[in-house]
Amino acid sequence: MPVLKIIKYTFTAIGVAMLVIAFIWVDLTSDFIKSAQLSTGEVIELVREKSTRGSSSTSSGSYVYRPVVRFPSDLGDVIVF
Repeated sequence: MPVLKIIKYTFTAIGVAMLVIAFIWVDLTSDFIKSAQLSTGEVIELVREKSTRGSSSTSSGSYVYRPVVRFPSDLGDVIVF
């Protein structure tokens, strides 16, 4: 019986900790959303990169594309990432 009590309290503590972390995460996310600003960007390029997922033994490999985006900041700077 003592083993079951230990397991019960351990899982209860883990569950409570995960619930606290979830509430903190929600609070941080809502703070970010409140302070975020909208901007209109433009995809100026698609960069082709070799995929790092999957089997490395195949010579044909697959490719992924990632966008390069440009948008103006509130200060008038142009940001490219």
